[in-house]
Amino acid sequence: MSRVRDFKNSFEKFSVCPDIKLDIFRENYLSENYVSWLNDSEVNRFLECRHSVNDITSCKNYIAENYFSDSSVLFVIVEGEKNAIGTVRISNINEYYKTADIGYLIGNPLFWGNGIATKCVRKVCCIGFEDLFLRKITAGYYASNIASCRLLNRLGFSQEATLREQVIVGGVVEDVFRAGLFRGDLISQSTLGNRYA
Repeated sequence: MSRVRDFKNSFEKFSVCPDIKLDIFRENYLSENYVSWLNDSEVNRFLECRHSVNDITSCKNYIAENYFSDSSVLFVIVEGEKNAIGTVRISNINEYYKTADIGYLIGNPLFWGNGIATKCVRKVCCIGFEDLFLRKITAGYYASNIASCRLLNRLGFSQEATLREQVIVGGVVEDVFRAGLFRGDLISQSTLGNRYA
């Protein structure tokens, strides 16, 4: 069994901030609300899922693919006991190079702009470095996604590449930026005091 699968099997839900927890995304967290975010043009405007219609079946398949994968971990951000409000995903985990990508979504707009995404992404980066033994985590974001740029900068990511005129968003061609984070860059910026700060 892979390190990634071992990690998922032993992971226990934990608090990120009051009333917000991270857990491995299993089917019991799936709801019509989650599906509706993926089909909402305001929520998905910076996501590749905007190019297809999502339903319960496609979401169940996506959750299962990630759960049984040896190269990705899909976390759900939970408010209260079971109210999924977003996700953070580590993917393309390469155990040889010790690298991975990270992506994130706060699907419920009521939770936008209050720092939850930053706290959850920080925690998942720490998990990547401490539990999955990664040495580098990368992320991509569209040029017009200012919120994602700010989040990554706050966590210590550095822009490493520009993919010129890579995507079309709302009929406008734009660049995609790639950013990278090393363990020391995140740790030096940490202001939280627990294990996954």
